[in-house]
Amino acid sequence: MPRQLAFFLVLCLRSLTCCAQTYTLQSFDGTPAKVRVCYRYQCNTLRVTTDRDTLYFDDWWAPDAIRVIGKHFLQISYAVRGGSNLGLGDYLLLSVKDHQLIESVFFLSYSEWEAFEHMTYEVRPILLGNDPGTYRLALDIRSADSTRAGIWTFSRHDRDTLSFDPGHQIFYNRRSLAPGISLGRTYFTDNLSYSYINNLWSEDDSARDSQSRRH
Repeated sequence: MPRQLAFFLVLCLRSLTCCAQTYTLQSFDGTPAKVRVCYRYQCNTLRVTTDRDTLYFDDWWAPDAIRVIGKHFLQISYAVRGGSNLGLGDYLLLSVKDHQLIESVFFLSYSEWEAFEHMTYEVRPILLGNDPGTYRLALDIRSADSTRAGIWTFSRHDRDTLSFDPGHQIFYNRRSLAPGISLGRTYFTDNLSYSYINNLWSEDDSARDSQSRRH
């Protein structure tokens, strides 16, 4: 077999391989929970499973960070397919109760490049507390716009703290018809916010949500 053909076949096999890893969380019902994360580059799909539940995230592009934090949560940060000169990133905290996967929090970060400017919006979370009664999520939020010459035309730095709902296992900072998260003004929008409806986080005033679906 020619060397070039063999190399091509190896690349094809690698693209079909599911990159998978298993993580152990403490379920909110008090039992250990095995969570398996699997992704395939050619399908742009991230699959997260327990022994009785499966979530798919269809907008996945490439992993950023996957790790256990605070024993109850699995952090999954990943790049999202975007358009030209547009970078999108999703941040998820998943948890488990009664063998079911729960989206405890979801929000996005993004950046955009134009001919003479660069716009960014980034949320940096830190988990506080040690148990459901003390959990909070501290957010460091930065939004900026600068020219290619490095001149800042817009810059905003905010901090917020999300409370934890131990009944639904989600983080929030507002309650109305549904629990939600409001992150305030950015360069792109006057109020970036999310609502938790039917066990799914959705960006308000947008058709885009966390793109998850259950099997």
